[in-house]
Amino acid sequence: MNPRILTVYQETFNKQLEEQLELVNWTAWIQGQYHVASIAAALGGRKNKYPKKPFKIFDNEAQMSGEESFLLWIDEYNRKFEKKEKQNKTERP
Repeated sequence: MNPRILTVYQETFNKQLEEQLELVNWTAWIQGQYHVASIAAALGGRKNKYPKKPFKIFDNEAQMSGEESFLLWIDEYNRKFEKKEKQNKTERP
């Protein structure tokens, strides 16, 4: 193999590894937030309560209505259908 090709593979591997480490770090941080909440609830009495719902990770998290989620599903289904249709057209002689 060419050293340039190996360099590309190495860079891709390093990028994937970095993304995995970032995900593990993020997960550990969230886990820590739940630990803090549970310790505060245990030691703080009624003043601090454990959250009933999961923490919102992103500020822009909004609940979608059933209609909105259905419309998104329809759009995705149509995209997949059109992609499959294009592939079938290119395969036919």
